[in-house]
Amino acid sequence: MIGGPIKRHLVDQFRRAAGALGWLAGRVMAERRSNRARNLWTLDLADIQPGDRVLEIGFGPGFALQEVCRRLDRGRAVGLDHSAAMLQMASKRNRDAISSGKLSLLLGAAEGLAGHSAPALNEHFDCIYAVNVVFFWDEPQPVLAALAARLAPEGALFLTFQPRLQGNFDLERLANQWTQLMDSAGLLALGYEAFTAITPPAVCVFARSQRQLLKNDVRDLALFNTSVDSMLRGSDLLQLKVEDVMDDDGAVIEEGTTRQSKTKAGVDFVLTRPAREALEHWILVSGKRSGDYLFTSTRKNTAGKPLSTAQYRRLVKNWAKRAGLDPKRFSGHSTRRTKSSVIYDATQNLAAIQQLLGHKSIASTALYLGVEKRQALNLAKKTEI
Repeated sequence: MIGGPIKRHLVDQFRRAAGALGWLAGRVMAERRSNRARNLWTLDLADIQPGDRVLEIGFGPGFALQEVCRRLDRGRAVGLDHSAAMLQMASKRNRDAISSGKLSLLLGAAEGLAGHSAPALNEHFDCIYAVNVVFFWDEPQPVLAALAARLAPEGALFLTFQPRLQGNFDLERLANQWTQLMDSAGLLALGYEAFTAITPPAVCVFARSQRQLLKNDVRDLALFNTSVDSMLRGSDLLQLKVEDVMDDDGAVIEEGTTRQSKTKAGVDFVLTRPAREALEHWILVSGKRSGDYLFTSTRKNTAGKPLSTAQYRRLVKNWAKRAGLDPKRFSGHSTRRTKSSVIYDATQNLAAIQQLLGHKSIASTALYLGVEKRQALNLAKKTEI
Protein backbone atom coordinates (compact mmCIF):
# COMPACT_ATOMS: atom_id res chain seq x y z
CA MET A 1 0.00 0.00 0.00
CA ILE A 2 1.28 3.45 -0.93
CA GLY A 3 1.22 5.93 1.92
CA GLY A 4 2.70 9.05 3.44
CA PRO A 5 4.89 11.35 1.32
CA ILE A 6 4.89 9.04 -1.71
CA LYS A 7 1.08 9.05 -1.96
CA ARG A 8 0.97 12.83 -1.54
CA HIS A 9 3.56 13.22 -4.28
CA LEU A 10 1.53 11.05 -6.66
CA VAL A 11 -1.65 12.98 -5.89
CA ASP A 12 0.19 16.26 -6.47
CA GLN A 13 0.94 15.14 -10.02
CA PHE A 14 -2.75 15.52 -10.83
CA ARG A 15 -2.58 19.03 -9.44
CA ARG A 16 0.57 20.11 -11.25
CA ALA A 17 2.06 17.38 -13.43
CA ALA A 18 5.84 17.41 -13.91
CA GLY A 19 8.53 15.00 -15.04
CA ALA A 20 8.05 11.28 -15.65
CA LEU A 21 5.32 10.94 -13.01
CA GLY A 22 3.55 13.93 -14.52
CA TRP A 23 3.59 12.26 -17.93
CA LEU A 24 2.11 9.13 -16.31
CA ALA A 25 -0.60 11.21 -14.60
CA GLY A 26 -1.45 12.76 -17.97
CA ARG A 27 -1.84 9.34 -19.54
CA VAL A 28 -4.16 8.30 -16.71
CA MET A 29 -6.27 11.45 -17.13
CA ALA A 30 -6.52 10.92 -20.88
CA GLU A 31 -7.14 7.16 -20.96
CA ARG A 32 -9.14 6.43 -17.83
CA ARG A 33 -12.63 5.51 -18.97
CA SER A 34 -14.44 7.38 -16.20
CA ASN A 35 -12.41 10.53 -16.92
CA ARG A 36 -13.35 10.46 -20.59
CA ALA A 37 -17.01 9.83 -19.77
CA ARG A 38 -16.99 12.68 -17.24
CA ASN A 39 -15.49 15.11 -19.76
CA LEU A 40 -17.90 14.16 -22.56
CA TRP A 41 -20.86 14.45 -20.18
CA THR A 42 -19.76 17.96 -19.21
CA LEU A 43 -19.46 19.01 -22.85
CA ASP A 44 -22.91 17.61 -23.59
CA LEU A 45 -24.35 19.67 -20.73
CA ALA A 46 -22.60 22.76 -22.11
CA ASP A 47 -24.28 22.22 -25.49
CA ILE A 48 -21.39 23.83 -27.39
CA GLN A 49 -22.48 25.36 -30.70
CA PRO A 50 -20.33 25.44 -33.89
CA GLY A 51 -19.66 29.18 -33.62
CA ASP A 52 -19.00 29.38 -29.87
CA ARG A 53 -15.97 30.80 -28.13
CA VAL A 54 -14.92 28.26 -25.48
CA LEU A 55 -12.45 28.39 -22.59
CA GLU A 56 -11.25 25.37 -20.57
CA ILE A 57 -9.50 25.90 -17.25
CA GLY A 58 -7.10 23.07 -16.46
CA PHE A 59 -7.05 21.25 -19.80
CA GLY A 60 -4.66 18.48 -18.65
CA PRO A 61 -3.75 16.15 -21.53
CA GLY A 62 -6.16 17.98 -23.86
CA PHE A 63 -8.74 15.24 -24.43
CA ALA A 64 -11.77 17.48 -23.76
CA LEU A 65 -10.43 20.29 -25.96
CA GLN A 66 -9.91 17.81 -28.75
CA GLU A 67 -13.61 17.00 -28.58
CA VAL A 68 -14.53 20.70 -28.31
CA CYS A 69 -12.61 21.47 -31.52
CA ARG A 70 -14.42 18.62 -33.26
CA ARG A 71 -17.73 20.30 -32.37
CA LEU A 72 -16.63 23.78 -33.41
CA ASP A 73 -16.84 25.16 -36.94
CA ARG A 74 -16.44 28.94 -37.00
CA GLY A 75 -15.76 29.11 -33.27
CA ARG A 76 -12.50 29.13 -31.34
CA ALA A 77 -11.26 27.44 -28.18
CA VAL A 78 -8.70 28.49 -25.58
CA GLY A 79 -7.15 26.35 -22.87
CA LEU A 80 -5.31 27.44 -19.72
CA ASP A 81 -3.23 25.06 -17.58
CA HIS A 82 -0.41 25.67 -15.09
CA SER A 83 1.54 22.51 -15.96
CA ALA A 84 4.25 22.72 -18.64
CA ALA A 85 4.10 18.92 -18.98
CA MET A 86 0.36 19.04 -19.73
CA LEU A 87 0.87 21.92 -22.16
CA GLN A 88 3.34 19.77 -24.08
CA MET A 89 1.06 16.71 -24.06
CA ALA A 90 -2.09 18.64 -25.03
CA SER A 91 -0.23 20.52 -27.79
CA LYS A 92 0.83 17.23 -29.34
CA ARG A 93 -2.70 15.82 -29.14
CA ASN A 94 -4.26 18.95 -30.68
CA ARG A 95 -1.54 20.04 -33.11
CA ASP A 96 -3.91 20.20 -36.10
CA ALA A 97 -6.40 22.45 -34.30
CA ILE A 98 -3.57 24.67 -33.08
CA SER A 99 -2.01 25.01 -36.54
CA SER A 100 -5.40 25.90 -38.06
CA GLY A 101 -5.95 28.68 -35.49
CA LYS A 102 -8.99 27.01 -33.95
CA LEU A 103 -7.25 26.37 -30.62
CA SER A 104 -4.86 28.33 -28.41
CA LEU A 105 -3.16 26.70 -25.42
CA LEU A 106 -1.71 28.88 -22.68
CA LEU A 107 0.47 28.24 -19.65
CA GLY A 108 -0.85 29.82 -16.48
CA ALA A 109 -2.79 29.30 -13.26
CA ALA A 110 -6.48 29.96 -12.80
CA GLU A 111 -5.61 32.11 -9.79
CA GLY A 112 -3.69 34.44 -12.11
CA LEU A 113 -6.42 34.70 -14.73
CA ALA A 114 -7.40 38.27 -13.83
CA GLY A 115 -3.90 39.52 -14.61
CA HIS A 116 -3.16 37.31 -17.62
CA SER A 117 -2.20 39.42 -20.63
CA ALA A 118 -2.54 36.86 -23.44
CA PRO A 119 -4.69 38.28 -26.31
CA ALA A 120 -6.56 34.96 -26.56
CA LEU A 121 -7.98 35.59 -23.08
CA ASN A 122 -8.99 39.18 -23.73
CA GLU A 123 -12.44 38.32 -25.07
CA HIS A 124 -15.78 37.10 -23.78
CA PHE A 125 -16.61 33.41 -23.97
CA ASP A 126 -19.92 31.68 -24.64
CA CYS A 127 -18.84 28.68 -22.59
CA ILE A 128 -16.24 28.28 -19.84
CA TYR A 129 -15.76 24.91 -18.18
CA ALA A 130 -13.41 23.18 -15.76
CA VAL A 131 -13.37 19.48 -14.93
CA ASN A 132 -12.00 18.28 -11.59
CA VAL A 133 -9.83 21.29 -10.93
CA VAL A 134 -11.95 23.32 -8.47
CA PHE A 135 -10.50 21.50 -5.45
CA PHE A 136 -7.07 22.84 -6.40
CA TRP A 137 -8.20 26.47 -6.11
CA ASP A 138 -7.03 27.68 -2.70
CA GLU A 139 -9.18 30.82 -3.02
CA PRO A 140 -12.07 30.05 -5.39
CA GLN A 141 -13.87 33.38 -5.01
CA PRO A 142 -11.36 35.50 -7.02
CA VAL A 143 -11.14 32.77 -9.66
CA LEU A 144 -14.92 32.68 -10.08
CA ALA A 145 -15.05 36.47 -10.28
CA ALA A 146 -12.38 36.45 -13.02
CA LEU A 147 -14.32 33.78 -14.93
CA ALA A 148 -17.57 35.76 -14.56
CA ALA A 149 -15.84 38.80 -16.07
CA ARG A 150 -14.91 36.74 -19.15
CA LEU A 151 -18.38 35.38 -19.86
CA ALA A 152 -20.40 36.75 -22.78
CA PRO A 153 -23.85 38.19 -21.86
CA GLU A 154 -25.47 34.81 -22.52
CA GLY A 155 -22.40 32.80 -21.57
CA ALA A 156 -22.46 29.91 -19.12
CA LEU A 157 -19.92 28.45 -16.70
CA PHE A 158 -19.76 24.70 -15.98
CA LEU A 159 -17.75 23.30 -13.06
CA THR A 160 -17.59 19.51 -12.84
CA PHE A 161 -15.96 17.66 -9.97
CA GLN A 162 -15.58 14.05 -8.90
CA PRO A 163 -13.77 13.91 -5.53
CA ARG A 164 -12.14 10.47 -5.66
CA LEU A 165 -10.06 10.82 -2.48
CA GLN A 166 -12.68 12.19 -0.11
CA GLY A 167 -14.45 8.92 0.67
CA ASN A 168 -18.20 9.20 1.08
CA PHE A 169 -19.32 12.71 0.28
CA ASP A 170 -22.61 14.54 0.20
CA LEU A 171 -23.15 15.39 -3.48
CA GLU A 172 -25.91 17.90 -2.78
CA ARG A 173 -23.98 19.66 -0.02
CA LEU A 174 -20.93 20.10 -2.27
CA ALA A 175 -23.04 21.36 -5.14
CA ASN A 176 -24.85 23.85 -2.90
CA GLN A 177 -21.54 25.15 -1.54
CA TRP A 178 -20.32 25.92 -5.05
CA THR A 179 -23.69 27.38 -6.00
CA GLN A 180 -23.34 29.88 -3.15
CA LEU A 181 -19.77 30.68 -4.18
CA MET A 182 -20.94 31.35 -7.75
CA ASP A 183 -23.70 33.69 -6.58
CA SER A 184 -21.23 35.56 -4.35
CA ALA A 185 -18.86 36.00 -7.31
CA GLY A 186 -21.47 37.82 -9.39
CA LEU A 187 -22.74 34.82 -11.33
CA LEU A 188 -26.32 33.56 -11.52
CA ALA A 189 -26.10 29.94 -10.35
CA LEU A 190 -28.78 27.79 -11.99
CA GLY A 191 -28.35 24.50 -10.14
CA TYR A 192 -26.51 21.28 -10.79
CA GLU A 193 -26.77 17.85 -12.37
CA ALA A 194 -25.28 14.57 -11.15
CA PHE A 195 -23.54 11.98 -13.29
CA THR A 196 -24.13 8.61 -11.62
CA ALA A 197 -22.92 6.39 -14.47
CA ILE A 198 -19.40 6.50 -13.00
CA THR A 199 -18.07 5.64 -9.55
CA PRO A 200 -17.85 7.75 -7.51
CA PRO A 201 -20.50 9.97 -9.14
CA ALA A 202 -19.62 13.40 -10.50
CA VAL A 203 -21.58 16.62 -10.25
CA CYS A 204 -21.66 19.66 -12.53
CA VAL A 205 -22.66 23.06 -11.14
CA PHE A 206 -23.56 25.64 -13.76
CA ALA A 207 -24.22 29.37 -13.83
CA ARG A 208 -24.92 32.18 -16.26
CA SER A 209 -23.51 35.65 -16.59
CA GLN A 210 -25.47 38.36 -14.75
CA ARG A 211 -24.68 40.89 -17.49
CA GLN A 212 -28.09 40.66 -19.14
CA LEU A 213 -28.75 42.82 -22.17
CA LEU A 214 -32.11 44.65 -22.41
CA LYS A 215 -32.78 42.86 -25.69
CA ASN A 216 -32.37 39.51 -23.90
CA ASP A 217 -35.02 40.44 -21.34
CA VAL A 218 -37.47 41.43 -24.08
CA ARG A 219 -36.86 38.11 -25.84
CA ASP A 220 -37.12 36.14 -22.60
CA LEU A 221 -40.45 37.73 -21.67
CA ALA A 222 -41.87 36.83 -25.09
CA LEU A 223 -40.45 33.31 -24.83
CA PHE A 224 -41.79 32.77 -21.32
CA ASN A 225 -45.31 33.99 -22.15
CA THR A 226 -45.43 32.03 -25.39
CA SER A 227 -44.18 28.83 -23.76
CA VAL A 228 -46.80 28.99 -21.00
CA ASP A 229 -49.67 30.00 -23.31
CA SER A 230 -48.98 27.67 -26.22
CA MET A 231 -48.18 24.58 -24.10
CA LEU A 232 -45.88 23.43 -26.90
CA ARG A 233 -42.99 21.05 -26.39
CA GLY A 234 -39.70 22.90 -26.11
CA SER A 235 -38.44 21.46 -29.40
CA ASP A 236 -41.57 22.72 -31.23
CA LEU A 237 -41.62 26.06 -29.43
CA LEU A 238 -38.05 26.83 -30.52
CA GLN A 239 -38.82 26.02 -34.16
CA LEU A 240 -41.56 28.67 -34.39
CA LYS A 241 -40.95 31.38 -36.98
CA VAL A 242 -42.40 34.87 -37.18
CA GLU A 243 -44.77 33.76 -39.94
CA ASP A 244 -46.24 31.16 -37.57
CA VAL A 245 -47.53 33.80 -35.16
CA MET A 246 -48.36 36.76 -37.43
CA ASP A 247 -51.16 37.37 -39.92
CA ASP A 248 -50.87 39.09 -43.30
CA ASP A 249 -51.43 42.49 -41.69
CA GLY A 250 -48.47 42.09 -39.34
CA ALA A 251 -50.51 41.47 -36.18
CA VAL A 252 -49.77 38.62 -33.78
CA ILE A 253 -52.51 36.00 -34.03
CA GLU A 254 -54.66 34.69 -31.19
CA GLU A 255 -54.82 31.12 -32.51
CA GLY A 256 -52.23 29.23 -34.51
CA THR A 257 -51.17 25.76 -35.64
CA THR A 258 -47.79 24.11 -35.86
CA ARG A 259 -46.49 20.62 -36.63
CA GLN A 260 -45.02 18.57 -33.80
CA SER A 261 -41.53 17.23 -34.41
CA LYS A 262 -42.18 14.18 -32.21
CA THR A 263 -45.47 12.97 -33.72
CA LYS A 264 -45.49 14.87 -37.07
CA ALA A 265 -49.12 15.75 -36.29
CA GLY A 266 -50.52 19.27 -36.24
CA VAL A 267 -51.37 20.90 -32.94
CA ASP A 268 -53.30 24.10 -32.24
CA PHE A 269 -52.11 26.74 -29.80
CA VAL A 270 -53.52 29.94 -28.29
CA LEU A 271 -51.78 33.22 -27.48
CA THR A 272 -53.46 35.44 -24.90
CA ARG A 273 -53.04 39.22 -24.79
CA PRO A 274 -49.87 39.29 -22.59
CA ALA A 275 -48.14 36.82 -24.93
CA ARG A 276 -49.23 38.70 -28.05
CA GLU A 277 -48.02 42.03 -26.67
CA ALA A 278 -44.66 40.54 -25.61
CA LEU A 279 -44.21 38.95 -29.03
CA GLU A 280 -45.06 42.17 -30.86
CA HIS A 281 -42.50 44.06 -28.77
CA TRP A 282 -39.81 41.39 -29.33
CA ILE A 283 -40.39 41.22 -33.08
CA LEU A 284 -40.22 45.02 -33.29
CA VAL A 285 -37.06 45.34 -31.14
CA SER A 286 -35.25 42.49 -32.88
CA GLY A 287 -36.23 43.57 -36.41
CA LYS A 288 -37.23 40.02 -37.32
CA ARG A 289 -38.81 39.21 -40.66
CA SER A 290 -41.46 36.69 -41.64
CA GLY A 291 -39.14 33.72 -42.26
CA ASP A 292 -36.91 34.30 -39.20
CA TYR A 293 -36.94 32.03 -36.18
CA LEU A 294 -38.74 33.71 -33.29
CA PHE A 295 -36.45 32.79 -30.43
CA THR A 296 -32.80 33.03 -31.37
CA SER A 297 -29.54 33.26 -29.52
CA THR A 298 -27.88 36.63 -29.12
CA ARG A 299 -24.44 35.05 -29.37
CA LYS A 300 -22.52 36.70 -32.18
CA ASN A 301 -21.59 33.46 -33.89
CA THR A 302 -25.03 31.82 -33.69
CA ALA A 303 -27.22 34.82 -34.50
CA GLY A 304 -30.28 33.85 -36.50
CA LYS A 305 -30.30 30.24 -35.32
CA PRO A 306 -32.98 29.03 -32.90
CA LEU A 307 -32.11 28.48 -29.26
CA SER A 308 -31.19 24.88 -28.50
CA THR A 309 -33.25 22.85 -26.04
CA ALA A 310 -30.30 22.91 -23.61
CA GLN A 311 -30.15 26.72 -23.78
CA TYR A 312 -33.91 26.85 -23.24
CA ARG A 313 -33.63 24.56 -20.21
CA ARG A 314 -31.02 26.87 -18.70
CA LEU A 315 -33.24 29.89 -19.36
CA VAL A 316 -36.12 28.24 -17.48
CA LYS A 317 -33.81 27.64 -14.51
CA ASN A 318 -32.69 31.26 -14.81
CA TRP A 319 -36.31 32.47 -14.62
CA ALA A 320 -36.93 30.28 -11.58
CA LYS A 321 -33.80 31.62 -9.87
CA ARG A 322 -34.75 35.24 -10.54
CA ALA A 323 -38.22 34.54 -9.14
CA GLY A 324 -36.74 33.26 -5.89
CA LEU A 325 -37.58 29.61 -6.66
CA ASP A 326 -35.37 26.53 -6.55
CA PRO A 327 -34.02 26.13 -10.13
CA LYS A 328 -33.35 22.41 -9.59
CA ARG A 329 -37.12 21.83 -9.58
CA PHE A 330 -37.70 23.36 -13.01
CA SER A 331 -37.00 22.27 -16.58
CA GLY A 332 -38.28 22.93 -20.10
CA HIS A 333 -41.38 20.86 -19.30
CA SER A 334 -42.31 23.17 -16.43
CA THR A 335 -43.76 25.90 -18.64
CA ARG A 336 -45.60 23.38 -20.85
CA ARG A 337 -47.20 21.78 -17.82
CA THR A 338 -48.14 25.04 -16.06
CA LYS A 339 -51.26 26.14 -17.94
CA SER A 340 -52.46 22.60 -18.63
CA SER A 341 -52.39 21.86 -14.87
CA VAL A 342 -54.37 25.05 -14.14
CA ILE A 343 -56.97 24.15 -16.77
CA TYR A 344 -57.35 20.63 -15.38
CA ASP A 345 -57.75 21.87 -11.81
CA ALA A 346 -60.51 24.23 -13.00
CA THR A 347 -62.36 21.90 -15.40
CA GLN A 348 -61.28 18.27 -14.80
CA ASN A 349 -61.52 17.98 -18.61
CA LEU A 350 -58.71 15.65 -19.63
CA ALA A 351 -59.94 15.34 -23.23
CA ALA A 352 -59.61 19.08 -23.82
CA ILE A 353 -56.09 19.14 -22.36
CA GLN A 354 -55.17 16.14 -24.51
CA GLN A 355 -56.03 18.20 -27.60
CA LEU A 356 -54.11 21.24 -26.38
CA LEU A 357 -50.99 19.21 -25.56
CA GLY A 358 -51.19 17.20 -28.78
CA HIS A 359 -51.06 13.83 -27.01
CA LYS A 360 -52.14 10.74 -28.94
CA SER A 361 -53.88 9.16 -25.95
CA ILE A 362 -55.74 10.47 -22.93
CA ALA A 363 -53.69 8.07 -20.80
CA SER A 364 -50.54 9.97 -21.77
CA THR A 365 -52.18 13.22 -20.69
CA ALA A 366 -53.22 11.77 -17.33
CA LEU A 367 -49.69 10.47 -16.76
CA TYR A 368 -48.15 13.79 -17.82
CA LEU A 369 -50.27 15.77 -15.36
CA GLY A 370 -50.00 13.21 -12.58
CA VAL A 371 -53.79 13.07 -12.37
CA GLU A 372 -54.12 9.70 -10.64
CA LYS A 373 -51.56 10.67 -8.00
CA ARG A 374 -53.36 13.94 -7.30
CA GLN A 375 -56.74 12.23 -7.11
CA ALA A 376 -55.35 9.70 -4.64
CA LEU A 377 -53.87 12.43 -2.45
CA ASN A 378 -57.15 14.36 -2.50
CA LEU A 379 -59.07 11.26 -1.45
CA ALA A 380 -56.62 10.68 1.37
CA LYS A 381 -57.05 14.26 2.59
CA LYS A 382 -60.84 13.89 2.63
CA THR A 383 -60.86 10.55 4.47
CA GLU A 384 -60.71 10.54 8.25
CA ILE A 385 -60.69 7.39 10.35
